[in-house]
Amino acid sequence: MAEKKQTLSENYLVELFKACLTSQNVLEVVNIHLQDNFLPEESYKHLWSAIKDSFLLTNKVPSIGILNEKLKNDSSALKMLLDVKKCKVPEIDNIFPTFESFIKEVRFIELYTDIGKLWNQGKQEDAIKQLAEQSEEINNFSLKEGLYAKVFTDFDSRNELRKNKEQESTVKVPFGINALDYYTRGGINIGTSALFLGRSGTGKTTLLRWIGICAARKGLRVIHFQIEGGEQECLDAYDAAWVGDELETIEFGGISKDKIVKVKNIQKDIVDKGGEIFVIAPAQFDSLSIDSCRDTIEEIEKTYGKVSLCLFDNLELFTAKGKFGYSEMGERMRRETIANKITNLSVMYKMACVATTQANDVRPDKFNSPDFVLTRSDINEFKNLVKPFSFFASINQTNDEYDSGICRIYIDKMRKYKSGMILTICQALNTSRFYDSHKTLNTFWNAKENKPI
Repeated sequence: MAEKKQTLSENYLVELFKACLTSQNVLEVVNIHLQDNFLPEESYKHLWSAIKDSFLLTNKVPSIGILNEKLKNDSSALKMLLDVKKCKVPEIDNIFPTFESFIKEVRFIELYTDIGKLWNQGKQEDAIKQLAEQSEEINNFSLKEGLYAKVFTDFDSRNELRKNKEQESTVKVPFGINALDYYTRGGINIGTSALFLGRSGTGKTTLLRWIGICAARKGLRVIHFQIEGGEQECLDAYDAAWVGDELETIEFGGISKDKIVKVKNIQKDIVDKGGEIFVIAPAQFDSLSIDSCRDTIEEIEKTYGKVSLCLFDNLELFTAKGKFGYSEMGERMRRETIANKITNLSVMYKMACVATTQANDVRPDKFNSPDFVLTRSDINEFKNLVKPFSFFASINQTNDEYDSGICRIYIDKMRKYKSGMILTICQALNTSRFYDSHKTLNTFWNAKENKPI
């Protein structure tokens, strides 16, 4: 009889998983107590693993959509997930007693086995003592105890958990722009996504390359999905930016011998640290599917190791599976699908994702005003694009600012921190660099307080 009770029934697990995907409190409790050996088949283990991994990464209950993506190639687990989706949300008072009784029985069987071993070894007193202590503990065990968070009683355990997770939770990919990294406490968090909005010609692609180079210099692997312009154009611009030469010099192989020596040292330092940027550019314009990006990420990670950053330029040029039609509503749904999938990729692969999107036409009298900044309202009917992203900012520049090598970044949304700041920076676009740190720090940085002016 005991052997049969070692795994939970399939029907019960569907209800238990439904409860977990409905309440974070329930998920937190079940996460502590549900072990893989309690599950009857591999499909249940795969589904539970997907739920746990997503929860541990984001500290949020995963959606059915996210789990669908994670289990895309596991038909058995997807079938079970469908059963969970269809299941009515069970009452906690109905779902917990069964799990509680099961855990008590498992613990009793383990205790019975341990006591038997001690008794047979001639350690009768130890066996009796262990039976007395642990049988009382099993009898008093309650799952509901873990449902209620306590500010003071639980403080020590919470604080210890924060210490243990400190290194993992603070892993960030820098933007490589001092003011942005200052306000984001170091950049974009692993497992989250960022979106930049800008008019045509304001340097969105140049910004992505800059972020990619700064990440590679930290020893991180980067994938750059480039649709507009092609592979060679993207590589030439990357080389101009990290080498620090004008694009024309790079294109015609005119790097000086003195500079080549410095370049080789930089190249070796980045490669030795493990940094690299993989450029993916389709041969045909508008032919890169956001769904195929997932396959590319898996392929590169299998061959080269963990990827920490993915860059998507421009979001609206990617294609997506599904029938969206050619109406405004269809296009809105298509773009929102792409935005959601980019954010899902950041969660699934524990990486940071940065994308760009183009603003609607803005009248010259507006964008040429130094007081004007683009906001989510300048995406018009596509402003729901912003929802999945943890960070959203716009690139702003008048004609005079462009001539002076100046740009303004408006932070429209930061999920964890205060937003609404306008950051003025200097640029070095002649060498394909979105950001000139030396000039910016001398012009728009408070050295005394070590923060933006």
